[in-house]
Amino acid sequence: MRTKTAAIAAALAVSIAMPTAAWADAPASLSATDGCADPLVAPLLAAFDDERDYFVAPGGDFEAADTGWQLEGGAAIVAGSSDLGVLPGESSLSLPAGGSATSPAFCVDERFPSFRMATAQLGDGKTKVRVETVSELGDEIDHAGDLAPKTGRGWSLTGDLRLDPGSRGQGGGWRWVALRLSVDRSDDGADLRVDDVLIDPRMR
Repeated sequence: MRTKTAAIAAALAVSIAMPTAAWADAPASLSATDGCADPLVAPLLAAFDDERDYFVAPGGDFEAADTGWQLEGGAAIVAGSSDLGVLPGESSLSLPAGGSATSPAFCVDERFPSFRMATAQLGDGKTKVRVETVSELGDEIDHAGDLAPKTGRGWSLTGDLRLDPGSRGQGGGWRWVALRLSVDRSDDGADLRVDDVLIDPRMR
């Protein structure tokens, strides 16, 4: 059986090695899926009674100098990581009121139903983060869910958020998708933190 350290190392390697594309380069970069392949996975949430295998979304540990995420409206990579122990690290994504972040695009197919992440509300007000999936070339945007972490409760794992690219009516096969997280401008006092974005390719 793989040790937890080896499992984490394998999953982190995927966020570097798997094909990705910057969303701004979508028309040129996302036209072909020849480099797409099944990712390396690990049971990263076994300690939380989730035995499924996951890989880390591109830049989804928010530890690299350039994560590849597009940050707008004051969103930033900041010091302070999730304390849940899912992945090692020292930083996370901060989303203030009006902030948004879009991941690099990555390969999925109809076997990739969901994803989870760690969140915390460190501000002094209520806030809700809208989670969306953006299809290749940005031509389809699906609402994956809304998250409302409780103020002062610290870090927690979300439930399953819908990825389900097979529902797009495109049939089987690889395609590209990105994740978009945003906080409404009216959410005064928001300091929504995100870390450890994990994708579930249900390949069993």
